[in-house]
Amino acid sequence: MNDINRQIRFASAVITMCMAGHVYAAAPVKIGLVMPFSGAAAAYGIEARQAAELAVEEINAAGGILNGRSLQLIFEDDKGTPQGAVGATQKQIALNKVDAILGGMGSQLALAQSSVAKNRILYINSAAQADAITEQGNKWLFQINNTTSMNASGFNKYIVNVLKPKTVAFVGENTEFAKPLLNIMKKDLAAANIELVGVSLYDTETNDFTSIITKIKSLNPDLVYVADGAPARLVQFWKQARQLGGFRAEAVTPGVVTPTVMNAAKGVMDGVITGDIFFDIGPGC
Repeated sequence: MNDINRQIRFASAVITMCMAGHVYAAAPVKIGLVMPFSGAAAAYGIEARQAAELAVEEINAAGGILNGRSLQLIFEDDKGTPQGAVGATQKQIALNKVDAILGGMGSQLALAQSSVAKNRILYINSAAQADAITEQGNKWLFQINNTTSMNASGFNKYIVNVLKPKTVAFVGENTEFAKPLLNIMKKDLAAANIELVGVSLYDTETNDFTSIITKIKSLNPDLVYVADGAPARLVQFWKQARQLGGFRAEAVTPGVVTPTVMNAAKGVMDGVITGDIFFDIGPGC
């Protein structure tokens, strides 16, 4: 047998072994992260990516799952918009062929993502709170966070029983995240004979809040309640509020103030009251 034939046979054997290894080795379980890595909510996406990479590293080091299958992360940027969420989710399913999708860094995003994934693939909503997400009745959807109504129920009790304002102004994004919060607040304030003196809802593309802040200040409420789930927008609101003198008392809806938000705020959110599902229950709740 000449050298050329030996080389061909050797190459064929190597290819055969590689193919055999590919067939019999357990394929990785592909997890598609659909998160905002750009846009107003990018801080949440970056935190989620870091957490996911750490978790996968630990799980794979411990032997993986399902009798030794490793986890593989595939990232797609939803850009913090419903349109981006739809496109990124479709890409994860059709092109990347992931086994499950982890998303939901905003209620509008989760509603868009889950509508694409519905009855097709496992979808895990990691953070979004809107009640409409679980009300879809999708048996493939799992939710980790509390819902909007659950968070509002506890936090509104604190506002009513501990802060005891006589007047409140509500400010928030015009989305399925903030609008249910407003409806619940209206009900809870009315039951406690607290007056809702102003409501300001803004588009998610808004970055200049001076007119809204000026209007609220003219009402002089005892408490200003802000419902916004995008870190960059939330910080921008409070920066402009401080420039215009701030308010008598201030609160932000639970579940949106992360360490990244506080670092970006650089003190402008000092004194703002909020809560989270990971905090100890305070008095009045």
